[in-house]
Amino acid sequence: MATFFKAGSAEDLSEKMKKVLSEDEIIFSDEELLSKNRDVQKNLGEFILNMLNETLKNVSPIRKVGGILNQTILNLQCGENLNLEKFYSKLEKVFTPSIFEKNERKSTVTEENEYLKIPVYQPELSGNEKIYVNECLNTNWISSQGKFVRKFEDSFSSYLNVNHAIAVSNGTVALHLALMSLGIGEGDEVICPTLTYIASANAIRYTGATPIFADSLKDSWQIDPCDIERKITDKTRAIMPVHLYGQVCDMQKIVGIAEKYDLFVIEDCAESFGSKFKNNYAGSFGDISAFSFYGNKTITCGEGGMVVTNNETLYNRAFHLKSQGVTNHRQYWHDVIGYNYRMTNICAAIGLAQLEKADDFIFRKRQLAKWYMEFLKNVPVTFQSESQNTFHTYWMISILVPKSNQRDELRQFLQSHGIETRPLFYPVHTMPMYSKKYQKFITAEDISSRGINLPSYPALSREEVKFICEMIIKFFKNTFAER
Repeated sequence: MATFFKAGSAEDLSEKMKKVLSEDEIIFSDEELLSKNRDVQKNLGEFILNMLNETLKNVSPIRKVGGILNQTILNLQCGENLNLEKFYSKLEKVFTPSIFEKNERKSTVTEENEYLKIPVYQPELSGNEKIYVNECLNTNWISSQGKFVRKFEDSFSSYLNVNHAIAVSNGTVALHLALMSLGIGEGDEVICPTLTYIASANAIRYTGATPIFADSLKDSWQIDPCDIERKITDKTRAIMPVHLYGQVCDMQKIVGIAEKYDLFVIEDCAESFGSKFKNNYAGSFGDISAFSFYGNKTITCGEGGMVVTNNETLYNRAFHLKSQGVTNHRQYWHDVIGYNYRMTNICAAIGLAQLEKADDFIFRKRQLAKWYMEFLKNVPVTFQSESQNTFHTYWMISILVPKSNQRDELRQFLQSHGIETRPLFYPVHTMPMYSKKYQKFITAEDISSRGINLPSYPALSREEVKFICEMIIKFFKNTFAER
């Protein structure tokens, strides 16, 4: 690999870039892909990252568009093939003089800098996904009868150390199926946090039952066990703890409350795959639990979900209900009103490939959280804490700003620099369909009003996290300077 060089004009930089790459005798055309071994690809990736970090650090307009290279190099570092024609085409767009002209305009996320945009999340499909999906296509097993459904279910239950897993079409139906398997219905109450995604409450309503909301804990943002106990009535049938953003609820206290009042526990693990409480996985504590594999989850199928349980009766009920209530003993004979909640073989193939890399994803997400905390240690933001006896997988690395009116201002500022964020979930009790009766949940409302999800996908580099944090630091410096 050639030695580093000083940045000249944008045109010179582009030409030198091509020259450096050509010294490795990498030939490209419309048809050919980079087929060098993994070490050559990694070296190429490290070279370009070093070039960005060392050579371009004083060339502000070029440095701002470094995101396009970083995203490309992340693929190279994982040993993936790359169409060099497209790669060079993107480099041409980055290192042309027009970028200097466009930089004079007000900075917004528009056409000229769309490539530097850092999304809040994106999946990483760098394992056996294509191989497994192609097998589905080549063998014509594309619906719910292929081998990958059972393989995914068996591998998932083994990973969590539970007895049974049932693959379904998404996380919301996983919750509904779990509730229906327990016989939850009209006249029943199920306690769940108000600070959660809407699907938790909606799934309860699908059964005819009523969601009863509980407040959150200040440090972990999880459902408050004390408030759970305060909300129990003679109509309460179950507790639905939601493990929010990769943290885990205090399952020892929640299971203790459930046993005391003879209640079911349904764990909503949509955001907590791989998280642990006292070295046991989320999803292994409840009578039955539900997971989501939406495109922004730690492992994904694009769309998908899983119901898990250690109870064979609940497993049989859930399996029966998810397939239109068809019986085992008589073909096309249905003895209950069931649902079409089956997962396709293609989705299961993707899920199985993702599960094979799950530990790596989690390791990298925890590393991202450490980087964020390191770079923002002197900034007035609060991170969701990793509570005692828990293993946080940081599905979404989230912060609280000091004041609620700063949340949207910070998000807009980051958006103007190409960084996508999300607000924390709005408390469900404030939604129109759940707000007919006035309720106040001080902690949940406060957390929601000040909370932001930062970019949290495993492929984020340290430099990208540093850039995000530099923008957050800049925002607060500007804020304090205006006072």
